[in-house]
Amino acid sequence: MVGFATTSFDSFRHGNGFQSTMPLTIDSDDWSAPPASTEGGPFDVMFRITCFRISAISTKEQTCVSKIGFVAYWHDRRLIGWKPALLPAKLWGPELHLMNHTLESKVEYEQFELLDAQRGKVKRIINYAAVIEVPMELADFPWDCQRLTASFVSISHWRQLGLERWGSSPGEQIYRLKPVEQQADGSFFRLLWDGKIAEWVLRSYSIDTDTKALDAGFTRTAIDVHFNVSRQAAPYFWRGFFPQYILTAVTFIIFACPESTTLSDRLSLCFSMLFAVVAQMYVTADALPKIAFLTAIDKVMALSLCTVAWLAVGMVVETFVLDYYGLSAALIFRYWFCGLSLSTYGLICASATLPAKRRQEKRIVELEDSLRRSALTDSKVSRTLLRCAENVEAAGSYKLLMSRQTNRPISQSTAMLD
Repeated sequence: MVGFATTSFDSFRHGNGFQSTMPLTIDSDDWSAPPASTEGGPFDVMFRITCFRISAISTKEQTCVSKIGFVAYWHDRRLIGWKPALLPAKLWGPELHLMNHTLESKVEYEQFELLDAQRGKVKRIINYAAVIEVPMELADFPWDCQRLTASFVSISHWRQLGLERWGSSPGEQIYRLKPVEQQADGSFFRLLWDGKIAEWVLRSYSIDTDTKALDAGFTRTAIDVHFNVSRQAAPYFWRGFFPQYILTAVTFIIFACPESTTLSDRLSLCFSMLFAVVAQMYVTADALPKIAFLTAIDKVMALSLCTVAWLAVGMVVETFVLDYYGLSAALIFRYWFCGLSLSTYGLICASATLPAKRRQEKRIVELEDSLRRSALTDSKVSRTLLRCAENVEAAGSYKLLMSRQTNRPISQSTAMLD
């Protein structure tokens, strides 16, 4: 079986593609050369993105599990008039490289087919399932919003249909990546799961591309798929903040003890609560990465520890006042010390948590405002994300900001949900 090239191309040795007017056998090594643009230079590879899932977001490891599909369309004039059922195993095809994956990754080469033999139009689907690294900003934890990014790059990366050979272009750019334009090729972005993520709410997503000619001599195209999510803080409140508040509040019971209670008994209660607070701090810290600053929950835990220790000091001072100034002065000191300590604890806790909560709410409102300006509120992706957000007080749609008329790469394409 043979395939026929229908025109003469520039020499691949000069970076412009494959040249042949002779029949190619199905096993020919020449299929590994990229097709050529009729205008010379790099040819166009149209692409779209599919998201199968985002899950298992780990705050401690700062990773998440993702499965993202890359669907590419291009024209290979060597396949015009191709009739055999099977394509050549050595046929050239584009691919991407996932930059921020960990050791746990898998690439699925799902599809490679000839869509239109009359025009030589080819389609390839590659799915990237991986644990990816997602650096997080945790100053407002657990009222934080995060941007999870899957970073793809292409230096004209390619791989044969049979996967035996692959590589990239260390010199001239072989192909240009552009968003799909034809309706028959499908939507530029597709969300193929219900959008639900344990502990998180998917608020928006965006896709950015950037093509640069680097000083190393090659041209790099970066494709960043961003997912903006907000954390649901309720589980952390009941498992982290609430125990701290209870332990600290119980310690204030020492002020309700009768005057006959010895100092050692009161201090015993303080020290017991002190150990309980420290134990709770270790439990909470185990869920967080090692960072060089205090999060909102760290501040509350540190304040609770200091408050319990401060109450122990207050008991010692009250005993001193009782011994030297009498019962009346000791009671006045107790009431003032208890009231000031309790109010100060409450105010500092509020100042450590409420601003973080407000910042999260402000960020969500910003997404809502952007959503209201979106023109594509009835999109299929919108309805999928809307169903995802119904139970978390979110509603929304998505928008795609990209210039298809000018055929420029995507610089800002955004989809909003809330």
